[in-house]
Amino acid sequence: MSSSKLYIFTNSYMPVLGGIQTVTSQISGGLKTNCDVRVITNKYPRNLKHKEFINIFKLSLLFNRVSPKVVNVHFPLHQIKYVLFLKRFFNFKIITSFHGHDVLRWLETSKKSSLYKDQLKLIAISDEVTACSNYLARTVETIYDLGSQTVKTVYNGTDIVKSHKKEDFNNSPYIFAFGRLEYHKGFDLIIEAFSKIKHDNMQLIIAGSGSSELDLKALANNLNLTDQVKFIGRISKPEIDRYTQNTLCNVIPSRREPFGIVVLEAIASGRPVLATNVGGIPEIFKKEFGILVEPNVEDLAKGLKEILNEFKSPSKIIVDDYIVRFSVEKMVENYKAICC
Repeated sequence: MSSSKLYIFTNSYMPVLGGIQTVTSQISGGLKTNCDVRVITNKYPRNLKHKEFINIFKLSLLFNRVSPKVVNVHFPLHQIKYVLFLKRFFNFKIITSFHGHDVLRWLETSKKSSLYKDQLKLIAISDEVTACSNYLARTVETIYDLGSQTVKTVYNGTDIVKSHKKEDFNNSPYIFAFGRLEYHKGFDLIIEAFSKIKHDNMQLIIAGSGSSELDLKALANNLNLTDQVKFIGRISKPEIDRYTQNTLCNVIPSRREPFGIVVLEAIASGRPVLATNVGGIPEIFKKEFGILVEPNVEDLAKGLKEILNEFKSPSKIIVDDYIVRFSVEKMVENYKAICC
């Protein structure tokens, strides 16, 4: 094993489920053959303020005992203050990696907050700054007033899905949408769009959980779709693969999407994809895989009709050859070049 020491600071980590947790887990697992990797994250539930000094003290002892060559900060939020403190006493390279809401929040929120100022301080002492799409990289440069092309794009990765046998799910054809049930993910848009097409016995199955869940269920009820819009909660990756491979169409109706790991997972299934033309999605989407529309009810309804009536699925060879460009191995290779 290499003597190179890498500490990954992340705002959240496994067993908490989510995109940043998955990505940092993949990176740490993939780099462990090249670096001595340790992951430092928040404790859940979060410690009270009077215990924060103990965390700083423990981290200082750790850095004194095993000083890292590189600290890679993912989704920089509350962990910034620890990295800034440690940098005063220890010499290490800093890689700051943005993934979405950590920076996009400033499009909707005042930059006068202490968090924004801390992010500026972290960027100022970072040796490299990365983002998970070209769209997000350019947004980081704009929001933090950085020079053009100073932020490096490192795409997140996904796996080529294992084939599942075709299932009829009780002979009910369905459209599938999955992800966190939050406003910016646009699930309300696809529910309303679904209400506008002739669906007969067709179902809209939505997988995931989040703060919008009750509102989305109320919307389905108000549109008299309670029997046809099914909420199945958060499911595992193998279950997602099973649903994405057996659907008539996978839908990503996001209002905002910094990268779109769900888009890659949908493409990897080999079934037609309807996605919105926002954020980083256009960078990773090709017309062979489906249709891009604007994030509104009318365009989503029109796109659904077109995909269901006219679109043919791409071949598995085309899908697999494309997805390998965004593999977990490729992502790890790119982080290796920066961190190890």
